[in-house]
Parts: sequence; C-alpha cells; structure tokens
Amino acid sequence: MNPWQQPPQPYGQQPYPYYPQRPASSGTASTSMVLGLLLTLFQGLAAIGYLAFAGVARLAVAAALITGTILLIRRRHAGRWVTAGAAIAVIVLQMADYGVRSGVLPTSGSTRRWLDEARLRRGYPPYPT
Repeated sequence: MNPWQQPPQPYGQQPYPYYPQRPASSGTASTSMVLGLLLTLFQGLAAIGYLAFAGVARLAVAAALITGTILLIRRRHAGRWVTAGAAIAVIVLQMADYGVRSGVLPTSGSTRRWLDEARLRRGYPPYPT
C-alpha cells in the first residue's frame, strides 16, 4: 500500500487524511547531550579554580548538568528542563563573576577609584590593593 494512500474505511465513516509518522530525529537531543557533557566538564574544572561560594555553586551547576544530560540520554522529559535550568545558571554565574571581578579587582580602574573616594568621604580607609 502506498503510504499516502488512504486505508480502507468501513461503510458509513468519513475518511480522514492519512499521514504516515516520521521517525523522530535525534539531532537536537544528541547535540544537547554533548553540550551538557562539555559544560559539565568545564564547570567541574572551573570549580577547582574557585574557593568558597563560587566553587560550590559551580559544582552544583555541574551536578545539575550531568543529571540533566543523563536524563536526556534516558529519554526523560525532565532532562530538558534540568539541562536548560543549569545552562541558565551557568550564564548567571558567568555574569556575576564578571561583575564581581570588574568591580573589585585592582585592575578595574575607575570603578575602584570611585569606591575608594566614597570610603574616604565616610572616614574609612581605601580598599587594600
């Protein structure tokens, strides 16, 4: 039977269009699994370089990424949400890290001087360099 041909209908029923099911493509899922594993690796390595809160947060994100990737490999729908949430957390951590580093490090320049001026006006010593 031609896949576009309608199957025979019993008497009295209206025929419905028959469209064959296409097999599901695994391209997007495979890509997200590979990216999830790579991000897990990078977040795990980044956690080694950080201390205190940032390292713990990066380890938690790495754990969420590996959990989401395993759920995707096992074809669970929750894997999409866990992986997407962990990817958003990576972006937030990177933005927070950039904000902290650009405002506090001695190389930050004008922001550093501006903060020191405010501390001096209040009678506090400038931040140590």
